[in-house]
Amino acid sequence: MMELYSDKGVQYGMPKGMDVVVVAYNKGIFDKYGVEYPKEGWTWDEFVAKGAELRDKIAEKGGEEYPLAMEIDEPQPSYLQLLVQEGLKIYSDDGLTTDLNDPKAVKPFADIVKLMDDKILPEYKILSDTKATDLFISEKAAMLYVGSWKSSVLDSASFAKNIGLIPMPTRENNHCALGGISYSMSASSKNKEAAWKLISYLSGPESNRIQAEARIEIPAYIAVQDAYGPTFQNIDGSIFIEQSKSAVKYPVHRAIATTTQIISDNAAAIFSRTVTPEEGVAKMAKEVQAAIDEYNATMK
Repeated sequence: MMELYSDKGVQYGMPKGMDVVVVAYNKGIFDKYGVEYPKEGWTWDEFVAKGAELRDKIAEKGGEEYPLAMEIDEPQPSYLQLLVQEGLKIYSDDGLTTDLNDPKAVKPFADIVKLMDDKILPEYKILSDTKATDLFISEKAAMLYVGSWKSSVLDSASFAKNIGLIPMPTRENNHCALGGISYSMSASSKNKEAAWKLISYLSGPESNRIQAEARIEIPAYIAVQDAYGPTFQNIDGSIFIEQSKSAVKYPVHRAIATTTQIISDNAAAIFSRTVTPEEGVAKMAKEVQAAIDEYNATMK
């Protein structure tokens, strides 16, 4: 988290909290269709097989639930995690290139399209019209890729005691793109001493513990993370902490405001089948690289 807000040896922000992505599942739907719960340490292939088993048994009994929901209109709780788990950094460490040029970058997008083709994941239009989390909370989906920022929503669901949480299935690795929020002060502040005193408190142990106990977010201050899990009444919040232990920092670049939109727009074209995954990722990589080059050129 400290690295996430530093650049070239300069610390630009002090973390106040962090977020991860895990998989939530509705035990009631699994029980209804006689499907075993997923087990920690599962692989992507096992995850897909679990979705296919749910699909078949739901169809056999005339059910209407979806095996899986994923917020593919947002990168963090969907394809970003898959890209990271392919060992890709999105942006090179020197900030000059993008890993989207790597042939492996096509696979995460192609895998999501295949989930839709195989009727494990709802079609893009459905996921555009209705948030995946809403499908899960309304018990219309058996599994959900979910960010820890939705933890209170899960814990207060009508069937919360039937919600299981498990780390994401492993692809090449089980890493999670770790995001979060930090506090910074203006370089032109006239009250830097007071601002620093406030930032020191807000990013320190007492404030982080208050946030943990109020379930606001996972504290970035490691020493007080044990206060986060026990605050939940129904779900096992410790899974979020467990997933964070295999995390890498959220991919960042100074041109991220532009590149994020490029990635999202091209991902939407892929998922709506306007282009193939190969075409969409090639265009995405070209446009992201152009944005990086343009930014770097202005800094010379």
